[in-house]
Amino acid sequence: MQISKPLLKTEVMNSTHRTIRLGSFVAFVLLAVPLQRFVVHSSREPVLLGRYSRGFFTFLVGYFALVMVAGGITWVLMRADKKRLGYLANWFSKIRSRKPVLLIFLLTPWLLLVGLIEVVQEFAPGRSAVFQYSFLALVVVFNLLVLLVGRPLKEVPDVLGRTVLVAFSAGIALIGMELALRQIPALIPNAAHAELPGAGMFLQKGFIFDKPIEVGYRYEPLQDRWLEYRTSSGDLYRRMAGKIEPLPPEADEVLARIRLVTDENGYVNTPPLRESYEIVVSGDSMSVVETVADPWPRLLGQAIGSDVLNLALSGYSVQAEVKAVQLYGLEKTPRWVIIGYFEGNDLVLEAPAYDARRQSGLSWIEFDQTNAGPYASSVALQSLRHGLPEILQRARQFVESRLSPSGEPKFEYRYPLTVQLGGREIELVFFDHFLSGLASSRSEIESSKNWGSVSGALLDLKRASDSIGAELLIVYLPSKEHVYLPLLQQDYLWNQALEGVPSVILWPDGYLSSVGGPPATVE
Repeated sequence: MQISKPLLKTEVMNSTHRTIRLGSFVAFVLLAVPLQRFVVHSSREPVLLGRYSRGFFTFLVGYFALVMVAGGITWVLMRADKKRLGYLANWFSKIRSRKPVLLIFLLTPWLLLVGLIEVVQEFAPGRSAVFQYSFLALVVVFNLLVLLVGRPLKEVPDVLGRTVLVAFSAGIALIGMELALRQIPALIPNAAHAELPGAGMFLQKGFIFDKPIEVGYRYEPLQDRWLEYRTSSGDLYRRMAGKIEPLPPEADEVLARIRLVTDENGYVNTPPLRESYEIVVSGDSMSVVETVADPWPRLLGQAIGSDVLNLALSGYSVQAEVKAVQLYGLEKTPRWVIIGYFEGNDLVLEAPAYDARRQSGLSWIEFDQTNAGPYASSVALQSLRHGLPEILQRARQFVESRLSPSGEPKFEYRYPLTVQLGGREIELVFFDHFLSGLASSRSEIESSKNWGSVSGALLDLKRASDSIGAELLIVYLPSKEHVYLPLLQQDYLWNQALEGVPSVILWPDGYLSSVGGPPATVE
């Protein structure tokens, strides 16, 4: 692109001079604002300077260098004379004269912004509103510079007006999409739903969130409504998008219609509550209607011919289960207190999550959204981000099915895995997080804060149960992964099942939890 001689019109040069100086200074400030938040960030695995992980320290040095470069450019532009700035004005004028080039210059920063946020979200400061809104404003400033530099002053109001109109229209469309998806969560792509804060729990209605956290959340008392559980409602379709073959709309059948009735405290029991119960139970999703039509506490009550007070709720940790029994169950003077312990996520996922939320002083939902950041909390943005790859993936399948002689798509998903059992073929699908939970050693578990929190809560409940003459029973619920993983006899099936599954390590802060990167494969 040839750069012509500098613009000579005094009006244009004055406008350019002021615009470039102001724009460069504002851009430098916007870049520098998040730096303070990054510097005070303390890593979970401090290995450098007693504070930062190696990855974060590398990022911090790189970001500091970027701010310094921006400062240098700003200093040069602030000191440049009008003649030199005229060359820059001509360059922007050349860009605007070619519409495809202008479009690229305007859209590229937005794509880079999304990519940057995706990368930096690995670190907690990257999820903060300060960082995300600063860079959003930086992209806006760059777009304005592209549109305004080198224009006469009389043209500026018209350009600004059209720009504001376009931005306003885009904003209204995005806000409309956000509001619509929040009102109709069923339209949110499964992959997007799983990535939202708390897996989109803030979209669900009919909950009470306590603050400070005790149980975390309960249903609103005295509800009476029907739930519809479909094939696509399970974790495998909601959280394993892209790894399991998508469910065709015609196969998304209604598996059960479940009546949800809650008591005075917001748990799934028929009101009014009795003065006493022989058995009080708490657990997670497998122990309560919503994800199970006939949960085991109900079947237990039918088997013994007595009502069971069920204080279970989907997503509860052992600590929350214990707290629910202490707050709402022991007062019913039960003979038996039963806690359902699910090995799939109670120790590695739910135990540290409960501790972190309780220590924060926030409510359950406030913690999720505060620690996710504006970008991850936007239903519209996450739907666009995850919906587009899903559409492209299905388009790829369609094309490959037309190219294949058999008419079958060539694209292979990671699941299902086909194994032989009892002389017949069965298909298996595993949940990555539950596979991770099987990898820890006994010594790691026993030395972890996860185990300390879980065992401490259970011991507290044991003492409280003893004080009223009740027996405490822990029901061990194994994960499907633990039961069925041994059926994978071939190494390639093991490798396929473990592909991309995060490992679990004991972090310096004492908690067992996931770390990026797959575990070792079978050779």
